[in-house]
Amino acid sequence: MTLALRSRRLLKIGCTSLCLLVFPKSGFATNSVPTSNAYSAPASFPFIQQVPSDTVISLQDTSGSISAIQDKIDAVRSSNPDQFLVIYLRAGATYTITTTPLVLGSKMCLLGGGATFSANANSTASSLIRITPGSSFVSISQSTLQGGSANLYGIVGAGVSRVHLDQVIVSQTGRDGIYLQGMGSTNFDNEITVARCHASLVTSSGFAGVHLADVTQAVCVDTTANNNSTGILLESSAHCVLYNNQANFNSAIGINLSDTMYCKTVNNRCSNNATGLAVLGSKVRTSTMFLSVTRSKVLPPVFCSGVPWDPPTLCTRTKSAPI
Repeated sequence: MTLALRSRRLLKIGCTSLCLLVFPKSGFATNSVPTSNAYSAPASFPFIQQVPSDTVISLQDTSGSISAIQDKIDAVRSSNPDQFLVIYLRAGATYTITTTPLVLGSKMCLLGGGATFSANANSTASSLIRITPGSSFVSISQSTLQGGSANLYGIVGAGVSRVHLDQVIVSQTGRDGIYLQGMGSTNFDNEITVARCHASLVTSSGFAGVHLADVTQAVCVDTTANNNSTGILLESSAHCVLYNNQANFNSAIGINLSDTMYCKTVNNRCSNNATGLAVLGSKVRTSTMFLSVTRSKVLPPVFCSGVPWDPPTLCTRTKSAPI
């Protein structure tokens, strides 16, 4: 089974630097408005595509109960340890999370169909959806997660690879709305994708609407992160792309690239944040970062500094069209 993910062309961009960038309120990308989605699921075949060598088991939940669907997933996985599971939630249902999240493992594809995972301030679960550490080939789509301001994550996955989130809405979580940790910045083929998602009202200091850490070859595209502490945080990662996202009205930082190398941020909008875009360079001397901003009113040079660069390297910003 493969996830039907069609990638559009991304700009190849580069600026050799070790960066420490802080932009004032509204950021320098204020007028860079993504005009269309860069990602779209192919129309000629479904979101999930089965190849002849794969064995797929479909699970259809009609209960709307988190315990019922979890019991069904666990039972089928126990008797079919190596097969792909396609899990269809009850369309439009609300799955109440109190003490235990929905737990997914390797080779599981969750299709929400507009279902909602909901917690309240008294919920003691660690997250709404948990991806088991070490899992791979996991997808979650068309789901809404409401944290109710409880001290939990929306979606959490530690030490995972080949995870794809599409059309997920998450709000009011006490911790990161989406937190995905890969296998380390030197371990290739993490291939984590966050596409067409929306994260909001993650207001706890130190947490973000979307948080990707220790990943390589990760892509965050067409995603909106508004009214959080930090909108989008890419941390301790390499060879990643942030493209065509929006991060607005975040109290700390719109988009934060922390200790990242060989990453690209292109055509993103950051407006009405305390800091629009912050890039804290890696301590590794051979770090390459590229920042591309379109339709910015003001385009002064940006000097990138940090240890051990001497002298500081000049970063460049580009625009595709005048205001």
